Amino acid sequence: MTHGRFSPAVRALRPAAPLCLLAALAAALAAAPAAAQTHTDDLVPAGAWRLRAEVRYDRQDDAYTRKNKTGTLKDYVIPDDATRAQIDGDLTREIVRAEVHLQYGRSDTWNWALAVPFLHMEQRSSLEAAPGADAKARATAERLGDRELSGLGDATLTSLHRPLFSDRHAWVLGYGLRVPLGEPESTYDGAGTFDLRSPGAALFALAHYTYFPAWAGRNRMDLRLLTGKGFETTVDTPQGEATLLPGNFTEVGFSWTAEVARVLMGFDLEHLVTTQNILASEVQHDPTLETRARLRVGHGNLADLEAGPIAFPYQWWVGAETSLQGFNRPLSRGITFVFHTFF
Repeated sequence: MTHGRFSPAVRALRPAAPLCLLAALAAALAAAPAAAQTHTDDLVPAGAWRLRAEVRYDRQDDAYTRKNKTGTLKDYVIPDDATRAQIDGDLTREIVRAEVHLQYGRSDTWNWALAVPFLHMEQRSSLEAAPGADAKARATAERLGDRELSGLGDATLTSLHRPLFSDRHAWVLGYGLRVPLGEPESTYDGAGTFDLRSPGAALFALAHYTYFPAWAGRNRMDLRLLTGKGFETTVDTPQGEATLLPGNFTEVGFSWTAEVARVLMGFDLEHLVTTQNILASEVQHDPTLETRARLRVGHGNLADLEAGPIAFPYQWWVGAETSLQGFNRPLSRGITFVFHTFF
């Protein structure tokens, strides 16, 4: 069944039976073939809410350098060869990101979504300027010392619209705004700046296509494209205050998700690209690129809705991801846990 076929029954249940309403709301989501609800772009029916909580851990030791080679994180954050040659030691970073994503069904074909992340970041450094190093190398080594940051990151507000939904195909189109929830914590020093949030706000748009194959039971294939542009902003750099015009950013994603009874399995492939920034009217020649893969396994009771109402619909999954190739980015080696429910 489609979401639209459930919405009249959902509205009829509202006055009398909260638990049945809760189950019916989730049923509207689960009744479509293979509606694993793993993706934040899926719409919920009018008047319904979805709560999604995500925790991700990432450790950064290595990176893809600007020379199409795999190097250390030190090579990434100090791209200047002459400066890096005067600095000894190693650098590692660990990032824990906890995000709450709340989505509301303004109608069966129009949703609003708000995501607010909290981050804890640790930088561990043994970097030291070598004897005889110049002033720039000494300042760089000092700036990249041991640090810990905790706080809110970039909030994202998204408007999602579904122009097409059938038993086999669905399209979702969206647009939104990303806003840093606070001032920068660090001096801006290029793509490798150690900070909780982006230098400034950005606008983005997305298109998401989902295919529910008839031959594969409760399976789904997703293709997603997101592209955006940051606003011009002013940042503090090691050389003083400067105007930053961020480059464009694009994300292309493919995923396959399968459900067998209450067990969920999935595979994601993501390709991330940013174009070069312009700082103080000078092109920085710092584009980034990364392709990464993730395997997911999870559990949930949404399939049980096919047999009747349930009081607490939920689903969770855990995934492990790794970088496959890239340019001017840290290697991703992360673990993600996601839990979502509906009310």
